[in-house]
Order: sequence, then C-alpha cells, then structure tokens
Amino acid sequence: MNLSGCTSLKELPDFNGIPNLKELDLSRCTNLVEVPHSIQFLHNLVTLKVHNCSNLTMFPRKIDLKSVETISISYCKLEEFSIGEDMGFLRFLNLRGTCIKELHPSITELISLETFCLADNQNLTTLPYHIYELHNLKSLGAMGCSKLAAFPKIPIKIDSLRLLSLKGSDIRELDESIGNLIGVEYLDLPECKNLTTLPCSIYGLQNLGFLDLGGCSKLVRFPTNPDGCSLSLPKLQTFSIAGCSSLSDCDFLMTLDCWETLEWLNLSRNNFVSLPACITRFVNLHGLDLRDCKRLREVPELPPNVVDLRISGCELLEERFSTLTNHGAGTNCRRQFKSQLRRHGLLCLPKLRNDTAPWKNHHWLSCFGFLSLRNQRTAITQLVRSFNSKLVPRVVKAFSVFRTNQTSWRS
Repeated sequence: MNLSGCTSLKELPDFNGIPNLKELDLSRCTNLVEVPHSIQFLHNLVTLKVHNCSNLTMFPRKIDLKSVETISISYCKLEEFSIGEDMGFLRFLNLRGTCIKELHPSITELISLETFCLADNQNLTTLPYHIYELHNLKSLGAMGCSKLAAFPKIPIKIDSLRLLSLKGSDIRELDESIGNLIGVEYLDLPECKNLTTLPCSIYGLQNLGFLDLGGCSKLVRFPTNPDGCSLSLPKLQTFSIAGCSSLSDCDFLMTLDCWETLEWLNLSRNNFVSLPACITRFVNLHGLDLRDCKRLREVPELPPNVVDLRISGCELLEERFSTLTNHGAGTNCRRQFKSQLRRHGLLCLPKLRNDTAPWKNHHWLSCFGFLSLRNQRTAITQLVRSFNSKLVPRVVKAFSVFRTNQTSWRS
C-alpha cells in the first residue's frame, strides 16, 4: 500500500482487515500524527516506510511484526521507539532524524539486525549498553548526533560489525574496549570537535581500511603502538587527519604498518612544518592532500606512485617556489609554458600566475603538478610537444618520478 505524499491524510484506517499487506509506505504524509495500534495485525508486513512525516509523534509501543525485515522511520517528532519479542527477521532499522533521546533496551533483542541508522538524532545522548549483543550488526551509523558524548564499552570481541560512524558527535574519547571490534573496516570520526585522544587499542583493528579523523580539532596526539602489539593497521587504505590543528607533527605515520596498502592520505589544514621522510615508504600511495598547510616548508621525496598531489594554500611553499628566477628564459617562452600548464591542469598555485616560471627546478615540478601526469605518457608528450623550449623535456627527464617512463624524449 502506497500512501506516500498524501499530505491531507491525518488518520490511518484500521489495518485489521488487510492481514496480507506486505509493504506500507507512509512517507511525506506531513499531517499524520499517529500510526495506529492496528498496524500490529499486519503479520505479513515485510517493509514499513515512514519518511518525512514531520508531525508524527506517536508510534505503537512494543510493536510485534513477525515478518518485517525493514523499518524506516525518519525526520519526524517521534520520541520513543521499542519493539516486541518476536521481531527476529528485522535486518534494517532506520531511525534517522527523530527526537529520540534514549533508545529502549528492547533494541538489543533484534538478533538479525544488520544495519542500524541513527543519524541526525540531535537529542540522542546515549546508546544502549548492551548494543554489543547485536551479534549480526554490520553497520552502525550515529553521524550528526551532536549530543552523543560516549560510545558504550565492548566487553567481548565482535567480528560482525564492519562500519562504525560517529561523525559530528560529541564523543570525547573512545574506550580501550573499542579494540574488541575486530571486524571493523570503516571507522568514521570526522568533525568530533571534542575528541582529544584515541586509545592504543585502535591498533587492534587489524581489518581497518578506512579511518577518518578530519576536523577533530582538539585531537592532541595519535597513540603509539605498545611493544608486543600486533601490526599497526596493516590493511589501512584511506587515512584522513585533515584539520586536526592541535597535532604538532605527523611523525606518528612512522608507527603504521600499511606501507603497501595505503592509497590516500589527507593531511590538509594542519600546522605541520615538514613531513617525515618515512612517507616515501607508502609505495602504493596515489593521493596526498596537503592543502592549506600554511606552515609547511618542506616536502620530502614523495612515494613513486603518487598521481594526485594537492598543495594549494601552502603559503610558505608558494613563497619559496614563486621567488625562483627564470634562468634566462624569455617572456614569450614563459607565457607559452604557463599557458600549457593551465591547459593540462598543472597551474595550481595562485602565486604562480605571475611571470615567474621556475620550470628548470625539478623539485618545483614535483610539488606543482607534474605528479598528476604519472604514467600518463600521452599527456606528458602533449605537454612537451606543445611547448617549443628544450628545457621542458630535460626537466621531465631529470625528475626522478618519470625515470621509469620509457618514452623517448628529444633534448
């Protein structure tokens, strides 16, 4: 039964007479205030959708829908939700954008629950202590729960949970027991403005592939891996600490053991002065974001496979490289070169829009764009052919990143 968009609907009919109903969609019934108790007679109901019913405040307590697999109730004024004893088939529960302050303990009886979304519950302050009893839970999303200040302890090892998102919550710290979530692959903690530390047990997350701490402006340190502990995040592929402005350096990168797996590293909007030399060990790193690192002075030799280097807003780097001389190249030569850089998307720093063209310095090339052409022989060839100076092919050939490229350069 599809009643979605019935904005004039204020009351629902008695469902007692339609026991075989399998799907009920009440989305966007903006004047609906209550879902009646007779919904419990829908013993064959598989899917219930109640999206954007902005005036909905009442839902039956202890609902007992034996066949239901999906319940999605979002963006309404509902303050309470509880379930009965016989909801063993429910796999997907969405309570996004409600007014719930505290979840009823009965939630932990959903033994088949796989996906639980609590996003944008601005009044939610706690999660059930026994949430670890949801043994089949794979995804738990509590992003945007701005009053959620703590995550419950996990006293036993759980390998079912794959995704945990607490983005934008009021979490201050994570308990050491977070290391018991041994199956987690995706840990999303950006914009947790009051998060100050991470436990050492985070290194126990041996399957973690994605870690986002962007915008955790009070995070003062990244933990060290205690002696005798297992490998440090050996499967990490994407790591962001963008905007963690309280971190004084990124030397903690040396403690990681994801040298062959890390593909994307976001260090933007930080106060680092330099990058550790160990960054070259991330041999499969494809993307490095350093934008708006305004104190960054030095960029060391980069990993061999970086193809996306972002450094706009690095003011000290701009100043350093924009003051290099042109080494005798003529005005027309500079103009042509700058034009071709723009054409190929390589002119990325504002201060390089002037007439200074320090292309003879291969370190400048490594910082300001040629890495975006790694292993793209056609693009490199087009750049060289479109510029009439012999300087460019010599520089590209000299730049170590391109030494593995077998293209024949004429100098």
